[in-house]
Amino acid sequence: MKIDINNSNIKDGAQFSEDKQFIIYKKNDDIKICLNKCKHQGNQFSLTTNPHIVKCPAHSWELDLEKMQYIKPHGINLCQEILKPEIYDEAILVEERGYTKKKYSIKPKQLINNKELTITHYTHATAEINCGKIKIITDPWCEGPAFTTGWWLNQKPPNDWLQKILSSNLIYISHSHSDHLNIHTLKRIKNFNSKIKIIIPAFKNTSCDNILKRIGFTNVYRVPFLNWQKINKDCRYMLLEDFTGNNDSGMLIEYKGYTVLNMVDSHNLNNGDLPKVDVLMGSFSGGSSGHPVCWENYNKNKMVNILSRKKKSTLNKIIRMVDITKPRIFVPFAGYFSELHPADEEILTINTKNKPEQVEDLIKRNFKAAVLWIPTPGQILDISTLTIQNKPYKSDIDYNFENYDKPYYDNPYYDYMSSLESIQEYFNWADYKDDKLILHIIETDQSFKNKIREFYVNFKSGKVSEKYDINEKNHYLRMKVKSHIFRYILSYGFGWEEISIGFQARFYRNPDIYNRGFWNHFQHQLPQVPLFKELYNI
Repeated sequence: MKIDINNSNIKDGAQFSEDKQFIIYKKNDDIKICLNKCKHQGNQFSLTTNPHIVKCPAHSWELDLEKMQYIKPHGINLCQEILKPEIYDEAILVEERGYTKKKYSIKPKQLINNKELTITHYTHATAEINCGKIKIITDPWCEGPAFTTGWWLNQKPPNDWLQKILSSNLIYISHSHSDHLNIHTLKRIKNFNSKIKIIIPAFKNTSCDNILKRIGFTNVYRVPFLNWQKINKDCRYMLLEDFTGNNDSGMLIEYKGYTVLNMVDSHNLNNGDLPKVDVLMGSFSGGSSGHPVCWENYNKNKMVNILSRKKKSTLNKIIRMVDITKPRIFVPFAGYFSELHPADEEILTINTKNKPEQVEDLIKRNFKAAVLWIPTPGQILDISTLTIQNKPYKSDIDYNFENYDKPYYDNPYYDYMSSLESIQEYFNWADYKDDKLILHIIETDQSFKNKIREFYVNFKSGKVSEKYDINEKNHYLRMKVKSHIFRYILSYGFGWEEISIGFQARFYRNPDIYNRGFWNHFQHQLPQVPLFKELYNI
């Protein structure tokens, strides 16, 4: 790669190449070059008033160019790869270091018959991909809520979803979030077949493995990234990593030279190094986080502005991915949920999302060669002809909120968790350290109106106390959290994003900086066996 810039014109500090593809950083005659691509979602950086720091405008991530280390959000421990430059008087040549482009070696297309290669939509991120006689199921969520009681399906899957999943060859689970690894659905599957083959990505953490073992599955495979896995002579698949570091993944399926790429929730799949595909499936809705709608740092106008920016970022991601992969058809996927619990009426009103029709308009305006399929439950896409078998399944959903609320209120260790000593036990078990963070927990009722109790956790000392004097050196995070949800998550040793993404708390932080180290630990790094060992089996 060549950067056409006169060496003598390079100033001290940060600057961009003319095409904005590279960051050039100079200090004391030393030049460093890196890709102008944020590791969060692949957006380009902007300059700041500090010549040594660049900032991503999408989500305010900051990169210290002296160290090539991300400094915001807090606790991220993520570096930017430095490219190796060859510097001449009027040009700089760079060679990528530390990252090798993957050669996918897609096979030539063979003739396939009608209905030989199909995708059947169930709901949300759950689909049945048929490759000849091979049936692959993706991220089964077909029953009950996700994220405690925060998310509910707004599309009812076909009545025979369970029988169809039980007849599949394998189930792919992309990551540990409960709209993809859904305990309610997976328990139903396990009750009929605990030995069904499940594949998960070989993440460094084992949070997916652990939940599946606790449910009772015995045939779970950790699959490495970027390696073709052969199913039969005509069908193979490859798992791809999301380079944002969010422990997310995508799946590339090849059948007789035809390709389907399910990028699920990934924002920077394989760092953008992707093949051209026939079908691209990706999330579209946005609104899949407690931020900003559960954060007391912002008024409603600020929330609306942040939500608008996030939704636009999601649409821009779709444009980037379609531009890279050149699909014949794009499927807006993994966005069919709503905050339907009666306690979340305000969240449902505030947390607006992109609609599939917006994505359809986006594709029409930007890509002449691609078409869009807005799937409904039971519809089938025949990839050989790119036609839809229009037999959608429509039925009302009985949400049965009280039935799904009951386990949280019936937690056998709710009363035990009332003492500070028991809370100290939990945080000793969790074993998280942070030199700055003070966590302030205020447990409330379902409506957040009545306080049940409060306490503080000093993560430098690990101590829990009833009072703590906050000073300017501290990072302060306050959580007003529903007591029955909070104590359930602690008792069963589940990840805390069940609380945050599930809209089960109201937050305030000072400074207003995302502490990725804290959230990553309490989602992915908790011990495999819960504090109360008798609650291991789910």
